[in-house]
Amino acid sequence: EPEPEPEPEPEPEPEPEPGSGKPDINPFLPQSSITEINTVKDEDSIRRAVGLVVLTTMVKSKNGVRYLRFGPRSISRADYSRMEPEERKFVHETNTGSRFMWDGLSSGTCFLIAEDGLGLTNKHVIEGFIEATEEAQLYAEISRMYSTDLTGPLDLSPSILVYFGVKEPLFVTDVEISETYDLAVIAIENCNDRPFFALAESGDAKRTEKVWAMGFPGISRDVVEPNPELEAGEPTTWFSTGQLEYIVTQGEISRVAEDVKFGQMIQHDADTDPGSSGGPLVLENGRVIGINTAVNKRATADGRVEGAGVNLSIGISTILKEL
Repeated sequence: EPEPEPEPEPEPEPEPEPGSGKPDINPFLPQSSITEINTVKDEDSIRRAVGLVVLTTMVKSKNGVRYLRFGPRSISRADYSRMEPEERKFVHETNTGSRFMWDGLSSGTCFLIAEDGLGLTNKHVIEGFIEATEEAQLYAEISRMYSTDLTGPLDLSPSILVYFGVKEPLFVTDVEISETYDLAVIAIENCNDRPFFALAESGDAKRTEKVWAMGFPGISRDVVEPNPELEAGEPTTWFSTGQLEYIVTQGEISRVAEDVKFGQMIQHDADTDPGSSGGPLVLENGRVIGINTAVNKRATADGRVEGAGVNLSIGISTILKEL
């Protein structure tokens, strides 16, 4: 009898054509959700890309870790009159005077510009971090004076925290400051897999262009009352979720010019306040056109503010040149 013919081998399935709806990647591997922000209306993405910057000092002792949530200020006669004899003696012996008392919270804004946790802010937002590093031992002695549970040698580590809309902050691991302009690049730990802002082109800053300013104005003034005590809890207890919601204002570019201090300077009427510094100034398509840097508001004799004031941002051409 004739041998049976062998069964034909099954033909391999054709590769899926682009757009066929079949995945061309392994569906069992985790997929990245990193995206560039492409509209000012994408609030969820912006909330994860605009951060509240807080300067703090981590104090380690035999009894654990504490955080300073305040910064130094000049000592006044009223301050001196309320001091205990031991405190006055410390001021005289160390000749520290103007760097002694503590008041409020140093804060500003930053924003992500890359998928690896790279962010931008103003140099003046984080300058206190450098000062704290230089004066760490002085801070340690003052801290011991205000706390009864700090014993043994104190190890101080000035730190920069960033809150992205939630109470759990992330730490800045590296800082690079511009020698010429009020700009700083920061690296933020564990900050992968987040939306980020794309940068506009140098020629995109034009008069009458609509812009949106984003940031955290007023946090240092309204959230933390002057209180020279160490925070016993973690920085996760410092803010409510509502206080960590970024603020956005809309305006229009009125002038674009070159300035000795700012480089390219953008003047606009999107309202900003202290705390907005370091935040992004963006176009409607979500691209960054500048970085909020200064505001000059007109005040009357009785302290009322008249008009919207002058809002200044470092322009995109200077940002691109420094990066």
